[in-house]
Amino acid sequence: PEAPVFRPTEEEFADPLAYVARIRPAAEPYGVCRIVPPLSWSPPRALDASALNFPAKRQPIHRLLARPAPADRDTFLLDYTLFLRARADAGPPRRGRKRTAPPRPPALSDGRPLDLCRLFHAVKRFGGYDGACEGRRWDDVVRLVDDKAPPRHVPECAKHVLAQLYYEHLYDYEKFTKDRSASSQGGKQADAKVELDNQPSVSGSRDEEMDEEEASGVSSSSGRKRRNQKAAGVASNERHGNNNGTPGKNAGSAGARKPKKRKLDAEVSQDDQVCERCDSGLHGDAMLLCDRCDKGWHMYCLSPPLESVPPGNWYCSDCKNPDSDCFGFVERRNTCQLDAFKRFDDKVRRKWFGPRPPSRVQVEKLFWEIVEGKAGELEVMYGSDIDTSDYGSGFPRLGDPVPASVDPEAWQKYCSSPWNLNNFPNLPGSVLRTVKDKIPGVMVPWLYMGMLFSSFCWHVEDHCFYSINYLHWGEPKCWYGVPGAEANAFERVMRKALPDLFDAQPDLLFHLVTMLNPSVLQANGVPVYSVMQEPGNFVITFPRSYHGGFNLGLNCAEAVNFAPADWLPHGGIGAELYRMYRKAPVLSHEELLYVVAKNGVDNKSLSYLKEEVERVFVKEKKCREELWINGIIKSSPMQPRSNPNFIGNEEDKKCIICQQYLYLSAVSCSCRTSHVCLEHWKHLCECSPEKRRLLYRHTLAELGDLASEVKASLSGENVKQSPLLLNDIPTPSKKGKDQHMSYAQLAKDWLSKSDHILHMPFLDTAYSTALEAAEQFLWGDHDMDSVRNMALKLTEAKRWGLSVRNCLSKIDECLLRKDKCSEKVKYVDIEELVAVRCEASSEPGLAQLQGLCRERKNAD
Repeated sequence: PEAPVFRPTEEEFADPLAYVARIRPAAEPYGVCRIVPPLSWSPPRALDASALNFPAKRQPIHRLLARPAPADRDTFLLDYTLFLRARADAGPPRRGRKRTAPPRPPALSDGRPLDLCRLFHAVKRFGGYDGACEGRRWDDVVRLVDDKAPPRHVPECAKHVLAQLYYEHLYDYEKFTKDRSASSQGGKQADAKVELDNQPSVSGSRDEEMDEEEASGVSSSSGRKRRNQKAAGVASNERHGNNNGTPGKNAGSAGARKPKKRKLDAEVSQDDQVCERCDSGLHGDAMLLCDRCDKGWHMYCLSPPLESVPPGNWYCSDCKNPDSDCFGFVERRNTCQLDAFKRFDDKVRRKWFGPRPPSRVQVEKLFWEIVEGKAGELEVMYGSDIDTSDYGSGFPRLGDPVPASVDPEAWQKYCSSPWNLNNFPNLPGSVLRTVKDKIPGVMVPWLYMGMLFSSFCWHVEDHCFYSINYLHWGEPKCWYGVPGAEANAFERVMRKALPDLFDAQPDLLFHLVTMLNPSVLQANGVPVYSVMQEPGNFVITFPRSYHGGFNLGLNCAEAVNFAPADWLPHGGIGAELYRMYRKAPVLSHEELLYVVAKNGVDNKSLSYLKEEVERVFVKEKKCREELWINGIIKSSPMQPRSNPNFIGNEEDKKCIICQQYLYLSAVSCSCRTSHVCLEHWKHLCECSPEKRRLLYRHTLAELGDLASEVKASLSGENVKQSPLLLNDIPTPSKKGKDQHMSYAQLAKDWLSKSDHILHMPFLDTAYSTALEAAEQFLWGDHDMDSVRNMALKLTEAKRWGLSVRNCLSKIDECLLRKDKCSEKVKYVDIEELVAVRCEASSEPGLAQLQGLCRERKNAD
C-alpha cells in the first residue's frame, strides 16, 4: 500500500513546521509521506552538477541481503574441532591414540572444498537444518555458500548434496550450539557446576587448543599467552573446572563448563589484562577472555552488554567477525564527475533492460530479485552523505555566487524560504535552533547523487529525528516506510529473518547496509508503505520510522533532520538505544532538553517538554540517591558553561563505558582521569565509594524548578513544588552505626553541628570538615536549601576568619622585623575586615584588630 500524499495550499505552505504538525495525525501512522509543493514553488538550481566532483561509494546490490554472515573461519574451526573432540572423549573408548587430527573438509560434487563455516551460518539464517528443509530453502543456502551457483534455478542434485553434507558434518554441532544458546538465554548463572543437557563440553586446556591449532592449520598468535605467568596458572586450573589448584577433571568430560572467563582479582594483577573498550584492568570478575585471542572485555562494555557469563566457549567480535570480513560500502579512491556517473548509469540500464525504457514495476521487481540473489551480481555507485558545506547545496544560500541565469530577486527569495533545507533545522518551533554545531546531516543538509538501483538501506534517523528529503532533479526515488509504533516489531522480524547476520553484528541496523523485502515484513505482520518521490517533491519520515529504498535512475536529492517539540519523547528513546549499544551520540539529549526548557517553547509544545523534563529529573534523582546510599558522599559542581543558552560551544566528556555525553552529572575518582555516568559508577574503578566523587552541573532543586516552570507555563498556575514532592517519592536512607538514618535527618544533624561551629572560636579544621560533609547534600532538592545556605555561611566565615588571621600574622611580622617586613598592612584593609559582619564573630583575633582601629582613630 502507498503512503499518503499531501498537497498544501499557498497559505498552508508558508509555515513548514505548522503544516507538518497539521498532517502528523494522518501521516505518522504510515511512517513516511510525500508532500507536493504548490505550483509556485520553483527554486533555482544552485548547484552546477556538471562541474561537481563528488565522493561515491560502491554498492554491491546483490549482497544487501544474500550475503554470508561475517565470520572468521579459523575461530569457527577452533570451536568446531573442540566440539568434535569433546564428543569423541564422551563416547566409548577407542584403540590406539585418543586424539586425532580433525577430518578434512568435505568436498562438493565438482571436487571443490566446502567451507563448513559458511555453510553453517547460511543454514542458520533459515532456522537450521530442519527449518531449511521445511521451508524448502536449500536453493537459497546453495547461493549463499557457492559463489558459482546459478542465480535463478539451482539443480536439485546440488541442493541434495549440500543438505546431505550438512546433516553428516554439522547437524550435531547445530544442536549443541542451540542448546548452549538456550542455556544462556535461560538465565543460567556463571557457575562451573552448570551442565548442558546431554551435551559434551567444548572446553579444553590451552595446550589442547595449541594442538588443535597445529592440526587444523589455525595460526597461533604471540598475544595468546598472558604476561603474568601466575595468572596463566590460575587460568589453566580454571579451564579444568578446578579453582583450588588440585588436578581437575578431564576438560572433555560431559557437562563441564569452564569459568576461566572470570578472572580473580586476588590472583591476577591489574596489569595482566585490560578491557579492549575501556582500557581498564579492573573488575576482573566481570572480564570475559576470548577463547581464541585471550583479549579481555568487560561484560558491561560489550555492545549490547551481557548480564552473565555465557556458557561454553566465548569469542570476541574481532575473532568472530573481523572488520575485514564485515560488509560495507567502500568509498572510491577518486571523486566522481557527473558525466562518468551518468555513463555508468546508462551502462547498467542497458545491461539489465536493453534499449527499451523499463516500467517502474519492472525496475522494482528486478531490484528485489537482485537483492535476494536470484538475478545475478550487480555493483553500482552511490554519492551518499555528501556534506553540502564542502560540495555545495542544491538550494540557494546567502554568500554563494548567484549564477548568471538566475534572477537575483528569486535567489534572495529562496535563500530565506523556510522550505530551503539549509533553513529547516533552525525554523521557529524546532528544538534544534539552540544547536550551534554544524553537524552534517542534522544541522547541515547532505547531498545524494543516485543512479539506477543505488540504495539507502533500512534505518532510523540519528536520535530518532524527523527527516525531510527533497528531490532536485532526475529519476524518481522509491521509498518504503514502517510506522514508528511498529519499530520493535520490525526489529524482531529482521532478527528472525537474518539471525546469522545479527549474531555476528548485534548492532547491524546501525550500519545501514541491509535490505529485506517488504513482502517478508508484511507476511510477519509488520505494515510497510511505499512512496514514489518525483522531482520537486518532499518526503518526510517520522520519528522511529524505519525506512529504506532505492533510486530508479540518475538523480540528485538533498536531506536534513529536524525536530519539533513532539520529537522529544522519541529523542529519549534514541538516547537509551545509543547507551545500550555503546554508540557515541550526535549530541547530548539531556543538554538539548535543558537548554530548550530554559529558552522556552510555544504552548503547543509544552506538554511534550514537560513529560520529558520530568522523566529526566526523576531518573537523575534516583541515580544520585543511589550513589549516596552506596557511600559516594563527595560532590563538586561542574565548570559552568560560558554560553549556557546554546549547544555546541563546549563538549562534555563521555562515559568510558556507554560512550554517552556527561552533561548533567558524572562520577570521578582521584585514581583515574576518566569519568563514567551515574549508571556505571561501579565500573569506574575498584576504590571504595568514599573515594569517588559526584560531579553535577545543576542541583536537583534547579532541575525541579525547571520542571515546575514548564508545568506552570502549561497549566497557567504558579507551581512551586518540584516533581519530587508532586510524585511523593520516598526520601532515601542508609544504615548508620546503630540505626537507619534518612537523608533529611542527616542533613538536620549537620545543620545543628554547623550552627554550633559558627558560635565557637574559629578553627580552620572544623570548618573544612563541616564543608566536606556538606557535599553529600549540596546537589539535592529544595529540602536541602537550608544546608546550602549554611554552607555559604560557613564558606564566608572560613574565608573571613582566615583573612583575620592572615592580617594578624602580617602585623606581627611587621612589628618584629620593622623595616625588613616583606608586606605591610594597610589600615584600610584592617577596617574592612572589622566592618564585615560575620557569623564567626567569636574569632579571638577580631578584638586585636578592633583595638588597632581605635588606636588609629585616637591618633587622628
